[in-house]
Amino acid sequence: MINWFFRMSLSLYLSFPLFLFAQIDRAITTTDTLHYLNIPDRPVNALTGMELAGKITGLDITDREEVVVSEILSGNVPSFARKLKPVRISQVIKGKPYELVYYALCDYLALGSDSDYLYIPLTPSTAQYIADKLQTSLPTKKMVDDIYRSALNRLHPQPIPPSDKMTTVPVFMQHTDSIKLQIAQKGFNRLSDNIFGGNKKEVLCRIVWVV
Repeated sequence: MINWFFRMSLSLYLSFPLFLFAQIDRAITTTDTLHYLNIPDRPVNALTGMELAGKITGLDITDREEVVVSEILSGNVPSFARKLKPVRISQVIKGKPYELVYYALCDYLALGSDSDYLYIPLTPSTAQYIADKLQTSLPTKKMVDDIYRSALNRLHPQPIPPSDKMTTVPVFMQHTDSIKLQIAQKGFNRLSDNIFGGNKKEVLCRIVWVV
């Protein structure tokens, strides 16, 4: 029986990219095989990140998040926001060894295509709604820390300066562009099977799969 959990980043808003986490019966052999987020294939006519930004700019928060939810559940996310990699944690509790295995998305969930995507923060209630729709749940801070430590492709944090504009689409676009630039400067392969970390605030923001 597989129980799915959901990991998302939280600041004022939940940083939309996520990492999925589920629990698997220990009798099942754990491998490094990739798993994938259970959402539809990206429609051929789906909007790109730039097109989506234009569509939601100027909308109030409720209408904006309704569009975002619809796009995610319809499968308009890039391939790197679908792949899940194992993250292993070992700990001895009262003299007994335990192992926990997460399968984490290779990056935070984004909207759009592989070449034209957008990270967009969400309010906690919307993040929880999406988690529920995908039969997942939000992770603990420790899980988030474990995933970051397991990331092979780590970025330098670039926090959004506090202001009355920090929750607007133009700022989300600027922040996405700064992440893309750093990925390019570091020579990371955007479509690799490696976990990325540091893109957004590592508070509660990814999806994992536990064995």
